[in-house]
Amino acid sequence: MSHGYHNPGREHLAKTELLGSGFVLAVPTTDITGMRELWDQEALPVTLEPEDAGFAVILYGLDPDGYELMFEQFHE
Repeated sequence: MSHGYHNPGREHLAKTELLGSGFVLAVPTTDITGMRELWDQEALPVTLEPEDAGFAVILYGLDPDGYELMFEQFHE
């Protein structure tokens, strides 16, 4: 079983580009707003704005090398 893609452009890259393009690293956080602000300060691309996914509020962004990170702030 696999998950869907939240961004059509990232799906295309994962299926057609270099190895590792579909890799996503999940990083737990206690401050999703702070992570979004950090991404803005560093001028890094956000591929999914903060969104409630049921189990957590999530945020996707690209690191300086183009790898995708998913930040998760779990509900209490």
